[in-house]
Amino acid sequence: MVNLTHVHINANALLGEATDPVTSLSENQRGSLKHRLAAILPVYLLIFCASYATATALRFDFSVPQRFREIFWITLPLVLSIKLAISWVAGEWRRTFRHVSVLDMVCALVGTMGASLILVISNLLLPPAVVIPRSILLVDAVLSLMALTILRFSYRTWMEVISPALRQGQRSPTLIYGVGSESIGILQMLNAMHSSRLPFRVVGFVSDTLKHQNSLIAGVPVHRSTKSWEEICESTQAGDLLIPGSTPGRVVRTIVRDCAATGIKVHIIPTVDEMVGGRFRLAARDVTVSDLLRREPNRLDMDSIHKSITGQRVMVSGGAGSIGSALCRQILALNPKRLVLFDISEFALYTIHEELLKIKAAHRLVCDVVPLLCNVQVEYRIIELMQAHKPYAVYHAAAYKHVPLVEMNVSEGVANNVLGTLAVARSALIAQVRHMVLVSTDKAVRPTNVMGATKRMAELVVQALANEKALYLRNLSDMDT
Repeated sequence: MVNLTHVHINANALLGEATDPVTSLSENQRGSLKHRLAAILPVYLLIFCASYATATALRFDFSVPQRFREIFWITLPLVLSIKLAISWVAGEWRRTFRHVSVLDMVCALVGTMGASLILVISNLLLPPAVVIPRSILLVDAVLSLMALTILRFSYRTWMEVISPALRQGQRSPTLIYGVGSESIGILQMLNAMHSSRLPFRVVGFVSDTLKHQNSLIAGVPVHRSTKSWEEICESTQAGDLLIPGSTPGRVVRTIVRDCAATGIKVHIIPTVDEMVGGRFRLAARDVTVSDLLRREPNRLDMDSIHKSITGQRVMVSGGAGSIGSALCRQILALNPKRLVLFDISEFALYTIHEELLKIKAAHRLVCDVVPLLCNVQVEYRIIELMQAHKPYAVYHAAAYKHVPLVEMNVSEGVANNVLGTLAVARSALIAQVRHMVLVSTDKAVRPTNVMGATKRMAELVVQALANEKALYLRNLSDMDT
């Protein structure tokens, strides 16, 4: 049975391009690494010496016999050399203090335990007169780990707690909307910046869920949005509000309206996709119209999409256009058996075909990519193509989409968008295509321009043919009974 449907697709989401990040280590960075090593190495030597000496003193209640004093000085070079070697292997010199994490401390733990294990094994090779007591090695490992932990977190504490506290008057008290991963990421991003560059001082989160009510996230309190913004502003003295860039437009509209009376300035923090795509830089920006109109993303039924594409023959009309080419890239990633794309533009068809072949080779996909020149309004030609390639699904993306151009070329817009859709839909019925999907637009909802009206008519054409086909099949079923 033929399934004729139409969908609304966000062109910006399809056309989003990502750039490959390229990183390099400059000469200045290499010099900085050398300077950091020159500063860290003496500190580590001092920590290792102090921990070994303290462990020896604790073993004998700070009354170390002369014999063990001699053992300390004899074995000190061995202990230091093993610890420094393990620290070098564990990459301690390359781990920055400013961004220390749990993983860094796990590596420090593994390095300390590894050094202690090697010292225990080395003890078996030493003469009995200079054997280090195992209790000293155990206490030394604990003290070394504690000292390294305090050293690393003391620098981060200075940068993220003490230094910002001394500069509170220079930064604006700020709230962050939400307690999701993106909102917490905003706090982490602000903490990661140098304190002198921070324009905001985060004083709280604002959440509309009960889960985090009266809780602290990284030491920052969470306020319920059910409280009035006047109360939140009065209790926090906040002057700015940061909103993640993925927040739905209806939520942004409500927040902007509520904050307008309190004098809180609302800022949008771009998402990673927006920054990678180059549309925004890493900085807070003012609210724009697109933020107010942003819709919540639809969750796709990937299982159904895989069933209709993976291992199947798929055809895309207007495959060389902006929307059609983006569809072809996504369809190819799902590894169909054959991807047939037709378009009236020879150069555009050649360009997208070459691009798809590169993608196919790069990902080692087993898929036939067939480019065909065809006018979407020539129904007999479309029928020939569908009967020849027998597609399981057809995605109809061939349409004129630019509002001003269609306004100036009404007859061509109607012929291409309406009659072209009729030709493709009727051809799909004749060729017995299982699924036919019309790529529509949000401008077809209560259209106010010619382009939107033609797309709305195209939707009605597909719906009418789908109903006609369903009625025809029901009549056949009634006759068989």
